Amino acid sequence: MKVFIFHSTAGEGHKKIGEAIADELKSRSLDFDVRAFDALEWASPLFKKNYATFYFYMVKYIPQFWGFLYETSDRKVVSKFLKPLRARWNQLQSKALRTFVEREKPDVIIATHFYAAQVFGTAKKKSEINSKLITVITDVMPHAFWVNEGTDQYWVMAEESKQELIRRNVLGNQIFVGGIPVGKEFVKKENCAELIAKFGLQPDRTTILFSSGSFGVGPTKDWLHELESFGSKIQVIVICGRNQELFHQLSSDKYTFPIVLTGFVTNMHEYMSVSDLLVAKSGGSTTSESLAKELPMLISAPIPGQETRNATWLLKKQASFQIKRPGDLKQAVQWFIEDPSRFQAAKEKIRTIAKPNAASDLVNHLLSGKS
Repeated sequence: MKVFIFHSTAGEGHKKIGEAIADELKSRSLDFDVRAFDALEWASPLFKKNYATFYFYMVKYIPQFWGFLYETSDRKVVSKFLKPLRARWNQLQSKALRTFVEREKPDVIIATHFYAAQVFGTAKKKSEINSKLITVITDVMPHAFWVNEGTDQYWVMAEESKQELIRRNVLGNQIFVGGIPVGKEFVKKENCAELIAKFGLQPDRTTILFSSGSFGVGPTKDWLHELESFGSKIQVIVICGRNQELFHQLSSDKYTFPIVLTGFVTNMHEYMSVSDLLVAKSGGSTTSESLAKELPMLISAPIPGQETRNATWLLKKQASFQIKRPGDLKQAVQWFIEDPSRFQAAKEKIRTIAKPNAASDLVNHLLSGKS
């Protein structure tokens, strides 16, 4: 069987999810041809270059406008108008991509980004390809862009995700609730004592992990200064992503607690393993990884649109906490430190919705023939 997985580099989440599925398939020692691709590799150089740049600019400098565009384009009347325009534009950009797939003839295509999902859905509708198309929705609540004719199956995070797709006229038997896939490393148990020593941490402090996504976006500096009063009770890890400016700013500051700074990392599972609390935006990948690690998340500055929807779901499930105003972070940390049993209570809530084996379950589903 030939399985092609297509993501797009708008942030790291879609790519990580695609690679988690590919790694799980490859680990089964099957005689499969499994390959993961960035669907934008076949687009025009200008489109490829500006795709992630445009998204980064919007979420960093004018996030409220991005949220407006996201919500407006998800309205039924607007999405109905945009759908043919978007399909035509994507068709122009994806000619080389579709030619590649037509030549390679994969048995299954798994799309972890809505660009690839739309391109291949249209291609299937036109009978240009015959591959099975599985769309893995990488946020809890789907946007209209994820829904495309020609899609055989949708793999979603939660029952609420399924009901939202049914509301958008997707047949229930096309939808499988299995969770957002994460890498195997987020499922295995780590030797925390070794990791604490590796990162130069102290075992008797509450460890707070700050992650701003691959772009390093968020009010991290302000939040850190809010924690000054905790002094000897805490230690902090900050993942600055690709935001070198943030890294240099924090490097020059002084704090009353130990702080570990790093840029973009590929071992987030290790940092999560030694942490007690995560301060982060509620992106789909970060959400599923923190749930898999049973790490309580304090949601900070979610991107309006997909991340605020994820946050709403997490808060409704009482699996996360949100910090919005000055003082919220300090209050939340104080709440946990005053009563350590609250960490366990939060973990118990997380276990009710976490799906750490999503990648394995998706592959089992694929191999079962139901796909």
